[in-house]
Amino acid sequence: MISGNLYAMTGIVCTLVCVAILRCNNTIYDRENTVRSYFSFLLVNFIICGVVDSIWGLMSTGTLFLGRTAFSAVSFLIHFLFIFTVACWCIFLTSYFGFKETRMIMILQCIPLAFAVIILAAQLLYGNIVFNIDENCTYSAGPFRISLFYIQYSYSVIAMLKVVYFIIKNREELTFRHKMIVFECSMIPVIFGVIQYLAPDGPYCIIGQMFSSVFVFNGMMVIEKHRRSQNFETISKETYRTLEAVSEGYVTVLMIDPENDEINVIKASPYVEEFLRADMPLREKIIIAFENAAEPEYKDVFREFADIDLLPAKMENRRSVSIEYRSKENGWSVATFIAAERDEERNLKKTVLAVQSVDEVKKKEQQYESALSRAYRDENAVMAELIKMESTGVVASRSRKIVIVNDAALEMFGFMGSDPIGMDVFEFWKDSPIKTSDDVKTKFFETEKNGGSFSYQTIAYYEGNEKDMRYLMTDVKRVDLLDGSKVMIMCFTDITAGKLLEDKLRTLSETDPLTNIANRRCGESQIRLLMQEGVEGIFCLFDVNGFKMINDNFGHGTGDDTLIAVSNAIRLSFRAEDIIMRLGGDEFAIYMRGVTTVDLARIRIARLFENIARIELENIPKGSVTVSLGAVIVRAHEGRIIEDYSEIYKRADAQMYKCKGRPGSNLAIAERKEDEKP
Repeated sequence: MISGNLYAMTGIVCTLVCVAILRCNNTIYDRENTVRSYFSFLLVNFIICGVVDSIWGLMSTGTLFLGRTAFSAVSFLIHFLFIFTVACWCIFLTSYFGFKETRMIMILQCIPLAFAVIILAAQLLYGNIVFNIDENCTYSAGPFRISLFYIQYSYSVIAMLKVVYFIIKNREELTFRHKMIVFECSMIPVIFGVIQYLAPDGPYCIIGQMFSSVFVFNGMMVIEKHRRSQNFETISKETYRTLEAVSEGYVTVLMIDPENDEINVIKASPYVEEFLRADMPLREKIIIAFENAAEPEYKDVFREFADIDLLPAKMENRRSVSIEYRSKENGWSVATFIAAERDEERNLKKTVLAVQSVDEVKKKEQQYESALSRAYRDENAVMAELIKMESTGVVASRSRKIVIVNDAALEMFGFMGSDPIGMDVFEFWKDSPIKTSDDVKTKFFETEKNGGSFSYQTIAYYEGNEKDMRYLMTDVKRVDLLDGSKVMIMCFTDITAGKLLEDKLRTLSETDPLTNIANRRCGESQIRLLMQEGVEGIFCLFDVNGFKMINDNFGHGTGDDTLIAVSNAIRLSFRAEDIIMRLGGDEFAIYMRGVTTVDLARIRIARLFENIARIELENIPKGSVTVSLGAVIVRAHEGRIIEDYSEIYKRADAQMYKCKGRPGSNLAIAERKEDEKP
């Protein structure tokens, strides 16, 4: 016989463990996670059961004396809670493993609970059926107490049979670790149920609930980690292939992950790799690699530039930061940190470090300056020097009149075969593919007057074709010649390869890899921005009806094809200015700007339903794909939208669930918060 005090202490410990698991569960998983909600409900039941069980243990030994009536009430409550929590456990496993149960099976599962209710009702009416509390507050078992144990045990067996069926059905998809987790989740309640039957006066039921919670939470973490690692692996492979493809013009390309203290070498010279293999923290590794690769005079500069702890602040509103330096191995080089991935709050998570050798360009620039310093003593010699230059476009002007221009610049500006010498420099720019803003002109005048230099980036469109587009970096500098003349030198460098790398990385971080539409982080940030600006519209949330059945019956390949087809139907149905995104799984969302009436919304959504009805795939006949869509009209009041995004999302989700169970594609629209009618 276990003493009541030890019984109570056991219940308290088990309750505290369940409270800790509940806090972790609510911290790690999103509120919208269905499994999280079911598990939280189950844990709350375990906690209540543990508290009541602890009180019962203290009262059974007289440590806590509240009278016979209170002891009887607590005894009744603990017998009820044991049955209720094990029934909740069985329901939880149904949702956790995604069972689709028929109405008949659900009714059969309720039969044991109905018997338990009858027995407990008889206890209330007649007493002594399940237990008896005498005048001395001594607890004794009644004739039907063993029946409650049988009912409790039957639910554990039902749960075990469900899990065994789940393992058999999904044996090819589950890893050994997953199978063990599933097996443990089903067997622990059965084992402790047997022990409770053999020793009814012990706290084995609450101990079994605690261990069940621990193993379920562990299983959820393992499965979630496996899911995220698979998703990360897919994105990482795509990113790696992209970086590998565009790294041709670079001497070093590194993917840096400060959060996991990892660095992936896409491309690097043996000289750099030697330092990257050093056994030291990531931050020190990058700083030392830079310091050893660069000339000594840049040591202090790199202590700040290469410090990855300072990068988030430097790149808060920027996509890249660069520095020019002399490398021991490659001469003049440019190192650039590019933002590769940001989280939902736009905080920097991963960066790409790309190092490009610009030694040839720098030497040519120095040759230009040297040639210009002799320009007015031997103009023919200067022209001879410039003719030899390649790739970088150079234009030199004095008093805003062009005095020197090389072939590369003529090609960039579309003047091949012409002689622009003597032309006003801004007339030279005016009709060229390279567009110059008023800000650049202002900086040009200031530099021409006060000296110094500045740089800017621009885009050149050739023959008006966006596909034939180049990104140019322009360096402008005033050079004071020996005879007192002041000449403005402009060097135009093609940086298209680097910009394409930057654009591709940004696209990867904002696009869903399966459907190629915006991912949740990107789409929600755009919608929140529109709402902050007071842009009215309608928010639509929908999912694919019976999508899990498609996966179960035809495989995940067909499921993926269905999601791709649905995303294509969305593209065809909405305008370019509308925001479309995949939330995850089979859920999608749309924000239609300017649509503020129910009639117009129904017209737009009807087009979506028509395009979805046309979906036809192998194993998926035309018209069999349907969706349930909930929508909320978002209106501004005095130029501001009062509701926040999360509240609108919940209202749309509630509207969507009004459509569930109806045949075909259906929608429900809420025009105002107080008037939500389908």
